[in-house]
Amino acid sequence: MDLFFDTGVECVTAYLFSIENFKRPKEQVDDLMDISETWIQKYLYPSPNKRKIRFRVLGRLELLPEKIRKLIEKLTEKTADFDEGTFNVCFPYTSRDEIARAIEMTVRNHNDSPENVENITAEAIDSNMDICNDPPLDVLIRTSGVCRLSDFLLWQCHRDTVIEVLNIHWPEFRYWHLFLAVLGWQRKKMATVDLYAGATGEPRDLWDSISNHHFKWLMSIILLLVPAAWGYHMAFYPK
Repeated sequence: MDLFFDTGVECVTAYLFSIENFKRPKEQVDDLMDISETWIQKYLYPSPNKRKIRFRVLGRLELLPEKIRKLIEKLTEKTADFDEGTFNVCFPYTSRDEIARAIEMTVRNHNDSPENVENITAEAIDSNMDICNDPPLDVLIRTSGVCRLSDFLLWQCHRDTVIEVLNIHWPEFRYWHLFLAVLGWQRKKMATVDLYAGATGEPRDLWDSISNHHFKWLMSIILLLVPAAWGYHMAFYPK
């Protein structure tokens, strides 16, 4: 998690557990719950020098064991006012369930006023999603090499979202994988701005602003990669 926030990312959303996973054998589900409990405990009592990250747990929390729900409540309450980044944990979650609940809530809110049915818009539904009020989804990273979204953030994906499918498993994810994902997003963003500026003839202030922002991102990642590369060299190729 830290590598994302170290590079300047403000909001990260992770798919921890699917609602469909409850269909697995009980032993597997129990093991996954034990791992989740350990993970929550880790961030509930972090070391003093840890970054102040706000945690939000999204999905059908009522399906979880009471012990884990209480831990989640403690974690979200403890970090509610932290402002050095937001970490959304989807647990348990599927995007179709999120969309269905958001539509149901939107319709229910308009049932009392039939004349307001025309106000049921994409924006109204969006405001009732679990994941709302966050920045647009810039990059979606799918590990394990499988070319599908697996019912994750279907509503939040848009035409400018860069989808990176990596042929690795999540524990193998490293800084250079993030670097390449950000680089791909940067190229697409710059190309979009260039196309827009060329079509409209508008000044390139937006281009310059985005370029400077991306340069800072890339420099942050490079500054993190250089010590890692040096450490690797010293470890395996000492003088």
